[in-house]
Amino acid sequence: MIDILMATYNGEAFLEEQLNSIINQSYTKWHLLVRDDCSTDGTAAILQKYEVMYPEKISVIINKERTGSAKANFFKLLHDAKSKYIMFCDQDDIWKRNKIEITLRKMRQLKKKNGENIPILVATDLEVVDAKGNQLDKSFLHYMNLPRNISLQHLLIQNNITGCTVMINRKLCDMLKKVKDVEKIVMHDHFAGLVAVAFGKAALLRETTIQYRQHEKNSVGAMNANSFAYMYQRFRRGKKQFQQDMKASMEQAEYLFMLYKDIFEEEPVREKQMIWQYSQLVDKSRIQKYRVYFKYHVFKHGLIRRVMQLIWC
Repeated sequence: MIDILMATYNGEAFLEEQLNSIINQSYTKWHLLVRDDCSTDGTAAILQKYEVMYPEKISVIINKERTGSAKANFFKLLHDAKSKYIMFCDQDDIWKRNKIEITLRKMRQLKKKNGENIPILVATDLEVVDAKGNQLDKSFLHYMNLPRNISLQHLLIQNNITGCTVMINRKLCDMLKKVKDVEKIVMHDHFAGLVAVAFGKAALLRETTIQYRQHEKNSVGAMNANSFAYMYQRFRRGKKQFQQDMKASMEQAEYLFMLYKDIFEEEPVREKQMIWQYSQLVDKSRIQKYRVYFKYHVFKHGLIRRVMQLIWC
């Protein structure tokens, strides 16, 4: 059985299409757990309607108080998950019919090769579409100019794992439940990827398993990173915002290190030194930052991002 975790908030516009795409999956041994974050539109009514229609497949929880963020809502959902494998799900996308099947196949391959006692994460590429479902790019990774493989030195500084494509195993779920202060992490998918890479295995499949819908209310969206408009926007955000983003990634690395310090001490994890040194760069000089960046090849992907990292660090 697979638990699918969906965090919702004011998602009535696209929610039914997403729910139908899950119901029509080729793999049928799943259970959908939804936490609604006190929506003020018709989201709760839609969810309750589907819960009545599919009582054995869908469970809905309405938060008594707003968590205020998708990542906080997802971490609450992790405590609700009981199955062997867990998937993350957004409220406004469209799952391709074989999404679960493709992801689960890779998960089982990694489990067979590495065992179940390590954290494992599988993510995929996405097809980028507009609000009406028209294709903007056949590959999210291409659209956002992101690497097609997962490595710790890149993931420390920039996330290329999209949460709505993710499947994790029970070990990783249990490790993530140790998070008590969600404000110390950038996003739930980013942190999950860091834990998987640092202590276990993570895979990023080339297949696209989702139509990733872009609209004006996206919590985290996509923009064509190869366009002049994107580059202009990045520079317009300026040095201060870029530095804040870098600082957030460093503080997240420190939280990762402190949260799992006992594992680092018990096992000779090779990534320990990289994570610690990167996490301590917040108040360091530019030269000290350069030393760590070049020592561990900790760079953002893409020429423009690298240049900003070096001149604005």
